[in-house]
Amino acid sequence: MINALYIVKFADGVSVEQKTAMADAARKLCESVSEVGICEVVPDDSPTNPGDLFCEMAFRERTDYDAASSTGAWDELKATVSEEELAADVTFVAYGPGDANLGKGECTCHRVMLMRLVDGVAPEVIDMMRRRVLKVGEYVPGLVSTQISEVFESSGSVDWNYVYDCDFDTPATFLGKYMTSPYHWGYLRLVQSDCVECVADMQLTPYVVTEKAFLTSLSD
Repeated sequence: MINALYIVKFADGVSVEQKTAMADAARKLCESVSEVGICEVVPDDSPTNPGDLFCEMAFRERTDYDAASSTGAWDELKATVSEEELAADVTFVAYGPGDANLGKGECTCHRVMLMRLVDGVAPEVIDMMRRRVLKVGEYVPGLVSTQISEVFESSGSVDWNYVYDCDFDTPATFLGKYMTSPYHWGYLRLVQSDCVECVADMQLTPYVVTEKAFLTSLSD
């Protein structure tokens, strides 16, 4: 799977109605350029530094992404989420194909973690991080699917390197069982700046409520 993701930080003073209008307009454009997409305002109880508008699309192959991103509809999507009076900051990343640990079951919560790698981090430490995040679902009931992918295209104020995608059965699982799991905190040490093994020194971590699973949406 190839993914493309916009995360928008709204400017101060933007109304709920304006946020909803941008999300609705972006959602229609996502549907015109990809088979599967999510475009929603991030809930207020999302963890620290989440962004405000989340817009993610999925493509089967890199060629599908390349074709979609060269269309007029894509240009319109970019313009919509970058409207100067509404958007204080716009992050874009395209990533994949990644390593995935996919499960079956109903999912109504999708969450991502964008990571910026520490300069000079050893490849074997990155590999350890990749292995650990893929196994989290084996220890947290309700974390159905995980995916870890390297970024191949990005724009915005931070040069992001990796994206960790998760599908949960419910938002309550993400905000509860997952956030308090000892295994979660065990791997999270790798993205804490005071850890000797630190892999990433910056993160961006929004979640959104969904109608169905995202990571298995293109599975045949």
